[in-house]
Amino acid sequence: MKYMKHIFLYVTIFVLFFAGSWLVRKEFSGKKTENTGVEIAKNKIPLTNFKMKSEIINLGKIYNMDTVIKCDFVIYNLGPEDLYILNVKPDCKCTGYSNIDKDKPVPPKDSSIITLEYKPKAPGTFQVTASVEANSENSAFLILRGEVVDLNSK
Repeated sequence: MKYMKHIFLYVTIFVLFFAGSWLVRKEFSGKKTENTGVEIAKNKIPLTNFKMKSEIINLGKIYNMDTVIKCDFVIYNLGPEDLYILNVKPDCKCTGYSNIDKDKPVPPKDSSIITLEYKPKAPGTFQVTASVEANSENSAFLILRGEVVDLNSK
């Protein structure tokens, strides 16, 4: 009799767990996902096309860990509409960006600059990336590579 109570308890917990998870899946499976701000902006702004002058900058060896490294990436508007840089997403907290005015578009056949900023944290090789989203069907991934050399460790 003692074991029957335990078995009944385990079966009840098992049934309640799976019934609850089924209800949760049923509740959320019918809902549509909301558009992000970038998707909404792309839907309201005419699409254009852009190209980066270079998506990869190799910095080589860096000997000063106490500095913020700034690299300029040139972006060209190749399309017939104004290019709005909607979002720049670095892949880590050690990377930032500047020179982006989200309200000021890049006119057709013109260019602008996206500046990535990297603060080294430790000696060794590194590669950081940032994605660029604009009112375009394409996107870009900007890459900074290099090697931080600690002169104090030699």
